[in-house]
Amino acid sequence: MDSKMIHIFGCVVKTRTFLLSWIFLSLLTADFSKAFTPTRSSMESELPSSFRKMQQKGKGHRYFTDRGYATRTPEILATKKNYTVKRGSLAILHCTVQNLGTKTVVWRRASEENPLTVGEYTYVSDARFSTQHKVRLDQWNLHIRNVSLEDEGPYECQVSTKDRSIRRQFMLDVQDWTKYNAEIKITGKRFVEKGDTIVLSCNATDYYAPHDIDWFKDGDKLDSDELKGIEITKSVYLAKKTITSVLKLRKAKMTDAGDYLCRTSEHYITTIHVQVLNAYSPANDNNVKRGTYTEYSRGSNRGPSIAPAIYVHLLTMILLFLT
Repeated sequence: MDSKMIHIFGCVVKTRTFLLSWIFLSLLTADFSKAFTPTRSSMESELPSSFRKMQQKGKGHRYFTDRGYATRTPEILATKKNYTVKRGSLAILHCTVQNLGTKTVVWRRASEENPLTVGEYTYVSDARFSTQHKVRLDQWNLHIRNVSLEDEGPYECQVSTKDRSIRRQFMLDVQDWTKYNAEIKITGKRFVEKGDTIVLSCNATDYYAPHDIDWFKDGDKLDSDELKGIEITKSVYLAKKTITSVLKLRKAKMTDAGDYLCRTSEHYITTIHVQVLNAYSPANDNNVKRGTYTEYSRGSNRGPSIAPAIYVHLLTMILLFLT
């Protein structure tokens, strides 16, 4: 009886050891990665009903949350809608799209069915149209180079969905250039006494205020120079579309006489001739200034004449000699 009990006990121990060994080996070779991965059906069952409805409609793209996958709908943000540009310039219409996912942005004229651009691809043959994608800003901007008056009108930025419900319209207004007569003129004294200051002012007006004005004397460009007594100041008046430059030459010398030219950055020019006068005449002991009426011309008031007294004196001398 004792031998049977010992035999049974030995079998039980062997069986228990075998089972433990099998369990241990099974644990070593088992793959637990799938055991902790939730199934799609289990995640969808935990999502709110609003997310499940959006996913069933097939709009937008999915994103992962702490509760699983959800779906966002693409959205075009409310940005500037009206744009005004000048003919010949670059027109840029801004369209900001969030949550685009795998969808595509399409630009078209609101009055036409065919698109202008699809994504960054230009669909029409007119190379002036293109779409620039700014990734960080979620922008898909329509560029129209050398815009013409015919490009004016409504445009539409649209996300490619079946019902085309995600869209936003923009209005482009193209203005023609107004005819404008540019004007440039110089004011200042044409006659300056030696040692005085020459002051010339140049005013230039255009459709847009000119960028700059340069001064020249007898073909040589003038710049401000304190040692030479040259001072040039400039002022821009945007409201009047005018730029003004004032040229000053202190202690004018005889060599400062000549032709002074004013030229704008748009190459409009005008000139003035300046004469420097000697303040005193070396031939006149009374130091009478030039430019005053020191020399009388015909028809001017000469004052009392001495010719009759000479004639009387000569006639008297002749009579005395004859007698």
